[in-house]
Amino acid sequence: MTQISPISERWKTIVQFFLFGIIGGSGVFVDTAVLVVCDRFFHMDLRLAAIPAFVVAVSWNFELNRVITFREQKVERRTSYVSFVLICALGLGVRIGSMHLLIEYLGMTPQKHLAIGPLQMAWLPLSYVANFIGIFNASLFNFLGSKYLVFTPKQP
Repeated sequence: MTQISPISERWKTIVQFFLFGIIGGSGVFVDTAVLVVCDRFFHMDLRLAAIPAFVVAVSWNFELNRVITFREQKVERRTSYVSFVLICALGLGVRIGSMHLLIEYLGMTPQKHLAIGPLQMAWLPLSYVANFIGIFNASLFNFLGSKYLVFTPKQP
């Protein structure tokens, strides 16, 4: 087995994080679409709507990360999917916890909208901004768990 230099390993991790981020970005669109549908059509609280949004987005992200970001890692699909879902479920806790803190303690409620200086963006409730911040926090957690736990081949 060829040993990878620390610089090469760091570069590989940076590239993986970049790819993970791009795939995660596409997952944010999937997640947000489900979240908005749950909000607008089913009038669900955003903290509850985050659950079906999570289920759809996590499956999307797993498949893309398996075939793109961590393609060199030969891991068993079913076991790695279960591990990925478990890591992301913990990440969902990070996301919902972040959202809760922002909504309850910083007042980022659906009734308030983003305002930057004199600009008032009536189309963007602060609760959606809280959602994006929660997703970012969870993404950091999910990348580390994916790289070091999910997509690491098990030694015999």
